[in-house]
Amino acid sequence: MTAHMGPIPLPDGGTLTADDRARIQAEHAVSAAVRFRQQWGQRCLSLSGPPERLAAAKKLAEELIRKNGTEGGRITESNNGGNQSKEVQALRQQLGRIEGQMQVFNTQMQWVSSTLATATNAATTANQMATQAAAVAAQASALSKQAMEIVITDKKRKKATREQLQSESESDSASSPSKPQREGDEAQGEASGQEAKEQEKGDAEAAAVEKMVEPVVREVKLEEEKKEAAKESEDEEAGEPSEPTILPPNMQENVANAAVLGAVLSDEKSLKELWSLRGAAGTKPCCLCQNVVGHMSREDVASHEWLVHYSCTNRTRFAKHTSASFQAMRDRLALVAAAGSKKELNALGQCFGLQYNDLGVLWHPTLKDQVCPVSQTMYDWMHVLVASGGVAQYEVNEFAKAVQQLGIPLSTLDQFSRTVILPWGRKNIPRDFFQERINPENDSHVRAFATEVMVALPILALFIETVLEPNSLLPEHCTSLKLMAEIIDILTKMDGAVHLATQLRDAVDKHGILFDKLYPGCVKPKAHWKFHIPEQIQSFGVNMSCFSPERKHRAIKAIASHVFNDAISGSVCLRIGYDTIQHFAENDNCCRAMHLEGPVREVEDGAKMLNFWSNEVSSVSLAKKIKTPVGVVAKGDLVLALDERMALRPHVFLEAVLITGTPSTVRGDAVLDVEWSKVDAGLVEAFFYDHPDLRGENLRQKLEQTVMDWKTKTTRMEFNQESTYMDEVDLKKKYESRPELLAAILENAHRFFCPVKKVLLYADPEYKGRVSDVTENGTTEKRKCATGLLDTEEQNKKKRGKNGKPTEPGKDDKPKLKAGEKKKMTKKVEVLTAKKLQLNDLISKAGGYGDMIPAYVRTHAQEAVDTVDAGIRNAQNIIDDNKGDVKNMMEELDKVLESGAGAADRLKAQLEAAAAFNV
Repeated sequence: MTAHMGPIPLPDGGTLTADDRARIQAEHAVSAAVRFRQQWGQRCLSLSGPPERLAAAKKLAEELIRKNGTEGGRITESNNGGNQSKEVQALRQQLGRIEGQMQVFNTQMQWVSSTLATATNAATTANQMATQAAAVAAQASALSKQAMEIVITDKKRKKATREQLQSESESDSASSPSKPQREGDEAQGEASGQEAKEQEKGDAEAAAVEKMVEPVVREVKLEEEKKEAAKESEDEEAGEPSEPTILPPNMQENVANAAVLGAVLSDEKSLKELWSLRGAAGTKPCCLCQNVVGHMSREDVASHEWLVHYSCTNRTRFAKHTSASFQAMRDRLALVAAAGSKKELNALGQCFGLQYNDLGVLWHPTLKDQVCPVSQTMYDWMHVLVASGGVAQYEVNEFAKAVQQLGIPLSTLDQFSRTVILPWGRKNIPRDFFQERINPENDSHVRAFATEVMVALPILALFIETVLEPNSLLPEHCTSLKLMAEIIDILTKMDGAVHLATQLRDAVDKHGILFDKLYPGCVKPKAHWKFHIPEQIQSFGVNMSCFSPERKHRAIKAIASHVFNDAISGSVCLRIGYDTIQHFAENDNCCRAMHLEGPVREVEDGAKMLNFWSNEVSSVSLAKKIKTPVGVVAKGDLVLALDERMALRPHVFLEAVLITGTPSTVRGDAVLDVEWSKVDAGLVEAFFYDHPDLRGENLRQKLEQTVMDWKTKTTRMEFNQESTYMDEVDLKKKYESRPELLAAILENAHRFFCPVKKVLLYADPEYKGRVSDVTENGTTEKRKCATGLLDTEEQNKKKRGKNGKPTEPGKDDKPKLKAGEKKKMTKKVEVLTAKKLQLNDLISKAGGYGDMIPAYVRTHAQEAVDTVDAGIRNAQNIIDDNKGDVKNMMEELDKVLESGAGAADRLKAQLEAAAAFNV
């Protein structure tokens, strides 16, 4: 048996040498050691061995520790001439602390392992108990159903027996039986007295059951009578009914509108009240799935074969409801409610996810067969994703906190968002959005409106592409947020999302897996509802959201504020209905995909003006805005007609009404359409890739500049010289028939003496030509000559100076530098030179850390050095020539300086991190 003693504190420190520990082991069979542990805070003595010898071993160990002394903890050795160095002591103390931390870590790991094992066993036991409970519940339900059927059958049998006895009794009393016969009947009645009592008791129970189901039977009969009456009235009507129409309210006629309920779009609370659901907090949070459960931990159903938690991301495991299965649940609740068992009704409603309400639409006698939540429910993606604690709100909040944990403050995100230029008509988020709206609590969502979240998502996606992804930071978090941005981007395409339903479904599935992995505490029932959105858009063939109905709230509140009686619901509905019909009656454009917006005026003699376009024009209208399926376009906007490869800047919009009555929209003044349509498709794509941030007049100027750059391109023929070196004998043999060419080669060709052959070799040049499109300011390589093949007649004309004479070759008309411009450029060159020296110094320092500095950081820094060097050379050439485009050169130098500063900051941060790691 082995016992342990310690740790015994040693306030004055001290230690045991190897000889001391060997002596204690030899005399008492006890192992002793003096160590320092972080949790102890000082050096302590530990003993391990037989229990009866620990006390004597402790006494001997303390004597040896006092003998060794406390100075450094060890005996001074005679051969070193002094105490051990303080550095060695510090290293030993540090080693002791590390050993203490390792021991604590091992203890924690053992505790974690044991806890996990206990949790696993508990989960297994819970799953087994849940399975057994489900089996017992199913068996009890089946037995209850059988018992009910037996009771009903028995009551029917007893009722039939009683009716038969009554009929026999009446027939006996009608006739005049003899005295012996009456005596026999009395004897028989006494024998069956007990049976009659039992029959009366059964009759009372049967009457109670009939009374409970009487309301249900009455409703069914009433519904059948109404159907028969409606059918008879239809048979009596002559002719076919005309299609229902919406007429203006000023027409004093009764209008009947017939419609079929297609889809109900609303938030979760509205669906809960309409369909009598238990809601998101209930056991069945989804009315479209049979086996999706909630109000419990995901571990409770993790091993279940059929039930799944709402956090499940495998849509193949969702068992969808059908109209028949949902109606069966509805009818079953109605029967249980008629029986009067509230406890059973509540339990069954919890299993079905329904709250029985005899006044609800699901149990209405005339509406219950016209509605079905399975086929008529459409989850609103606005509430599910971007509003009211939606999935995207959790995504933005948790992603911002993950970025903050990297050392990037939220103020940096706000500063980045202020530099982003959003499309026209979309308002940016507040200046301090991320600092004020991010919730620091665990598993929480951002405090923001739906439109703010929809703006924050693309800003964060741009931050990912420009900052995080180039540095390989938070790869999974970045992928999850970009998938959410892609989902929102598809849904904001209106009905265009119908054709992208497959892509939307894939994005939702991928995002669900990553979101559950990264933020498991943020997975709510809305995370499950989003799996139904793609299939609902594809099924209904339309993409709807609650943005427009939510905006309608202000109109409803404005009406309700002037209603002071109890009939507020009816008053508001009538007024809103009147305004809606009035809008349809007075607005001819409400159902048109494209029409003029704003003040519209008719153009006099417009038909004559557009006679060249069509001779069927009857009238022409003019406006400064036009509504299109992709948005509103105003005067001065830039419109890209990708199919025609044209850039347009409309000045006015015309709408022509043809004789047939069909309006046709004619675009206004188009700018750059002819020139831009001739530009190569690759240049068009490259232009919009390189300049995504340009807007307004800047974009127009850049377009004109791009077109001009394209016009200055010319075709060049390049000749490459390749020489073969031959001696004089071989040259004479090759050019035997051309002596004049041989003489020119021997006189002018490059020559050198070959030390191997001991002969003089001459270069025999050969030329190969290649035609290519190059710019006029392109450079040619050495030993190459370029001949311009000018295609256009204008390019073949010679340039002429102010006096009409041809200019000298190579002479240009660049403006001369002013004194102030030259001074500014000289200072800029000095700043660039200093930045170049800084980068070279940082690169040389980075070489000392080897692989600790990432290769891409060093490569980027070296590229920045080359860029800065090129900028310095270009600027110096302008300074030396005292002429050139100073404005463009200064802008280019600013960009070069910004790029160099960014590379220097990144490399400097890597060097600081590497230096801190080495320490």
